Amino acid sequence: MAKRNAIAVKSQKPPRTRAALQGTEQDYRDLYENAPIAYFSAGVDGCVRSCNRRAQELLGYPKGELIGKPVLDLYMDTPEGKEKARKVFQRSRNGEDIVDQEMQVCCADGTPLYINLSVTPIRNASGDVVASRSMVVDITERKQIEEALRKSEARYRLLAENQSDVIWTLDLNLRYTYMSPSVTRMRGYSAEEIVGSTVQETMTPASVELARRSLAEELVIEKMEHKDLFRSRTLELEMYCKDDSTIWTEVKMTAIRDPDGQLIGILGVTRDISERKRAEEELHRRNHELELFLNLSKELTATLDEKQILRAGLDSTLRLVAADVAAVTQIRPQKPYAETRICARGLLGQRPLEELRAWILPAVNALLERPLSEEAHSLSVVPTREVQRGLEIRTLQSFVSIPLTAHGEIAGFICAGRQAAGDFDKPAIRALATLAGYLSVALQNSVSYQALAEINVQMIATLSTALETKDTYGQGHFVQEAKYAVALAEEMGLPSWQVQNVRLGALLHDIGNIAVDERILNKPGKLTKEELELIKAHPVLGAGIVAKIDHLRQIVPIVRHHHERFDGSGYPDGLAGGDIPLEARILAVAATFKAMTDDRSYRKALSPRQAIAELDACAGTQFDPQVVEAFLRVLRRKGTLLLSQRKRPRKGASLRRA
Repeated sequence: MAKRNAIAVKSQKPPRTRAALQGTEQDYRDLYENAPIAYFSAGVDGCVRSCNRRAQELLGYPKGELIGKPVLDLYMDTPEGKEKARKVFQRSRNGEDIVDQEMQVCCADGTPLYINLSVTPIRNASGDVVASRSMVVDITERKQIEEALRKSEARYRLLAENQSDVIWTLDLNLRYTYMSPSVTRMRGYSAEEIVGSTVQETMTPASVELARRSLAEELVIEKMEHKDLFRSRTLELEMYCKDDSTIWTEVKMTAIRDPDGQLIGILGVTRDISERKRAEEELHRRNHELELFLNLSKELTATLDEKQILRAGLDSTLRLVAADVAAVTQIRPQKPYAETRICARGLLGQRPLEELRAWILPAVNALLERPLSEEAHSLSVVPTREVQRGLEIRTLQSFVSIPLTAHGEIAGFICAGRQAAGDFDKPAIRALATLAGYLSVALQNSVSYQALAEINVQMIATLSTALETKDTYGQGHFVQEAKYAVALAEEMGLPSWQVQNVRLGALLHDIGNIAVDERILNKPGKLTKEELELIKAHPVLGAGIVAKIDHLRQIVPIVRHHHERFDGSGYPDGLAGGDIPLEARILAVAATFKAMTDDRSYRKALSPRQAIAELDACAGTQFDPQVVEAFLRVLRRKGTLLLSQRKRPRKGASLRRA
């Protein structure tokens, strides 16, 4: 029984062994079929017997087409390609192992493919080669990279030796280790003269300092854990040439690293940007000029005041050509040179007029002696030692004068000086000539406007004189009031347009009296309540008349409010303090002073001292105290009243009937 059992057990082993072998075979088959590397086998007839999935994908053939295909047909159809493949497989048939043989095959769509081929002979029990198994690795991308690198190396070698840019390398001590031959064209040195030198010897001190700071910053970045190993930095550096001149260059630098990524040097490319820098400077200068002229145009358009125009021209001159000293003069038509306006600033400071003439006249006289033409619009003049000594500006070396013209005649000059030696260059003179054109037009507009304004004023003065005929005591009254009011407005620093409004307001402030019976205006006795109300209506009536004239509408508030009182008890609107227009407050003081110092139908004139005392007494009630104070300064300066002290009399009542 035991023997039978043993026989039974023995008879059961072969099936289990076959199953195990079948499983192992399937595992190897799956591994072969799904391997990431292409495999195929060929018989001694040179035809493909089997291949895995990767081989099909790599070569682009369906499995049915690849099996049975001659192996040599897979290689590039060139004499060299076919012959190389034939020799490889002949060696394999001779029993030689082929390892890492670079070949070129042809895919199903005709695309060439670079492969790394390893072939192993397959032998039978007798040791004869009966087939071969090939392992194929796609190296097309690597070959393309190698080819690109080869071409790139050749191209860069060609560029380095023939391009205008200079390629160089530095060690970490900032010493040149390589310099391309193009440095000779850029800076005059040979490459051999530069190699071994340091950056200190090739750059200006400011550029050396910039390069050192940049290297220090890069070394700090190098210590960081996360850094860009391929970063670059671009600097603009000024370099020396062999002829002792300098050029501006743009230098782009990147790191040279060892296989471990450690910084071992610097690779750089230098490009000459001198022309670009000059173009940038010219563009910056022109943009600066354009901005200046735009702002100047706005400023000149907004004013017709000659003083403001001269000041604007002076500021523009100093900024436009970086002048150390500048002056703008205006020669007024039909007036002697002694009355020419001169505005100057800079190293000169605020010099007396005679000293300014001493500085300006040498150039001005030289220009006046030359014909006024495009070629004679400017003249550079070095001031004499006497002029420099008198003005304490011994370092002033260059000077230029540009005339302002109007209707073919010289109307003034722009003058500028610098401490640096040498004449002003052409761009500076051209810019000043443009500025002179702006100022010439602005000053001519101002002169024309003033002439027109004077005609208007004369017409208005004529009208006011006609109104005075209704008042037997008013001959010349409005004109004199206007003189007082204008002097007071100028004393308080009002701009010219506002002074002009005060002048017109003074001439027309009582135009509303045209509606008042002259018997009431000239009545010697006390006015009745009804008569007083008629007279008190004249500011509103006058404002209504003036408002109908377009170019006089700006003086409507002056005409309407010249009888308002500072404490709010005036008429017609009861305005007080700063709510009363300043021009009306000025006119109230000037008109009252004139009225008090004239004989009227209802009283005799006061003396100037008495009138001033009354103004002072009513300051803060009827009049603005600051306006009164300014008016007294005017009277003292003009010699009308010289008072070292003023006694304040008792407060007076209203000083004017109307």
